[in-house]
Amino acid sequence: MKSLDFGRHALGGFAVAAMLAGCGGAQPPISAPGSMPQSRAIARQAERGGSWMLREAKSHDLLYASDNLSNEVFVFTYPRAKLVGTLTSFDSPVGVCVDKASNVWIVNGSPPEVIEYPHGGTTPIATLIVPYGAPVGCAIDPTTGNLAVIGTSNDISVFPNAQNPPTNYTAAGFLGLEYGGYDDRGNLFSVGYYGQEPSGRDALAELPSGGSSVVPVAFNQDIKANVVQWDGQYLSVGGQNYKKQPVPVYRVIVSGNQASIVNKIYLKSHPQSTVWQQFWIQGPNIIQCYGRVNDQSLGVWHYFRGGYPDNKIKGFGGRSIWGVTVSVAPSH
Repeated sequence: MKSLDFGRHALGGFAVAAMLAGCGGAQPPISAPGSMPQSRAIARQAERGGSWMLREAKSHDLLYASDNLSNEVFVFTYPRAKLVGTLTSFDSPVGVCVDKASNVWIVNGSPPEVIEYPHGGTTPIATLIVPYGAPVGCAIDPTTGNLAVIGTSNDISVFPNAQNPPTNYTAAGFLGLEYGGYDDRGNLFSVGYYGQEPSGRDALAELPSGGSSVVPVAFNQDIKANVVQWDGQYLSVGGQNYKKQPVPVYRVIVSGNQASIVNKIYLKSHPQSTVWQQFWIQGPNIIQCYGRVNDQSLGVWHYFRGGYPDNKIKGFGGRSIWGVTVSVAPSH
């Protein structure tokens, strides 16, 4: 396993195998990466006075990671994990997502809004106001280009073709929603606690394609989850560890109001780690933050195998990485 220490080096690399069909092209082989002391990277960023991006970034696939504490979004090349930029001027950035044009959308907590950046760019090209508080995640409908923003306040706003005005929905009966995603047919799913404590349990919240209301979908097992993403064949649900155990990720089939678990893997990390943030599936890999206070890392696991991370980006220190996504270079 390679370890890329962001605290000592701002550059690094991790190998990635061929992408899943429908999830992007094959990745090139990885050669030995260079390295740059973080002190130099920080000094260079200070000289820029805010957002910055290396010119080379636009020609690479990019990994975006939002830091809810420093109010920054770090940009790395993917899969080599070279730091090539930082986006600033946020206030509590949370979930991130990417559209078909490789533009990246970043959910901002205060004020509640979602901001669009071009691939490898530092200047926003759109800002959409979210009409409720506590937005946490976003997702792009692959069939229409609609942008959904999901809030822990049980609200969902769908912006048609990622433009104003949105249509707003409330997930009745849920005690808050988390990160969500669309499947390949345009059905939107999120996850949250459904019912009254202590008799309730986590369930999917589905906004069917063309539907007018959010409906609950029960799991066939009692599970803990906070992320939903389409993996090209199944809904991938999970992302939360329980009592500091390995993180379970479930592959799920939805039929009517029932979500059946097909199989699962476990993402292992440090035994004292807490994990609950957004994960992102890119080809055969799954990427998520994990760690303890003042010791966070981004882990890269094999999606079908699980176990301990094959590679990781270390040294985020007391930062709090909430959202991750990968934007494929438009030329690819």
